Amino acid sequence: MVIGGLITATLPTLLLLPLIWEWSETRAEAKQRERDAAADAEQAAAVPLPPQPTPETP
Repeated sequence: MVIGGLITATLPTLLLLPLIWEWSETRAEAKQRERDAAADAEQAAAVPLPPQPTPETP
């Protein structure tokens, strides 16, 4: 009985916990990438582009 309980408690700890951890880390990284992309887009929109040089005609 005790051995069965130990195995039952150990297997989820060794298998499920790492999978849940990896899943949550992947989601957190994806959210951070979205936040970074939004911040980059916002910053790019806030900085006006310099005027483009026009070729001088003789």
